[in-house]
Amino acid sequence: MGFGYVFIGFIFLVNPVRAAFTDWFAFIMICVGLGKLAVYEKVLKYAYRVSMVAVILGVGNLFVSAAELIGFISYQNTVYYFVVEFLRLALRFALQYMIFYGFSKIAVRVGLDRLKFRSYYSILLSGLAFVIQILLALGLFSGSVYSPVVILVAVLIISVVNADTVRLYYSNVGIENENE
Repeated sequence: MGFGYVFIGFIFLVNPVRAAFTDWFAFIMICVGLGKLAVYEKVLKYAYRVSMVAVILGVGNLFVSAAELIGFISYQNTVYYFVVEFLRLALRFALQYMIFYGFSKIAVRVGLDRLKFRSYYSILLSGLAFVIQILLALGLFSGSVYSPVVILVAVLIISVVNADTVRLYYSNVGIENENE
């Protein structure tokens, strides 16, 4: 049905350190999954379009990050870096919001209220992760050696919870629809 592709994409989004090297693949998998799910919910059709933009940004970010790693360019702490990082994070949050909101509407349609509330919880956590990562990118947590580590662990936990929410949809909604 598409939940499996979205789940694989969310697994690859669980990389807060060198996200550029996995985000492009994650967004491709999410895009494929949303392409299949778009027929079930209008919000997921919009999420599919946003995921196409995310794929383009992810591939571009991959090339820039690879060029920086090799030593061709240095873009850390430049305006370009902060603009691209903000766009990447904002696009990721918007995509996750649309996905979980669309999933919650599907949960209501099939009568799984627990999953609906789990989607709302994931939307809240995605917003928290977005704010934390923006503050980290701006350097507001540079006062202590341990604060970036604690923040990255928090973002990692949030990403795992969000991936688990998609897994729950796959195991509860996706299996039901495949059996029909």
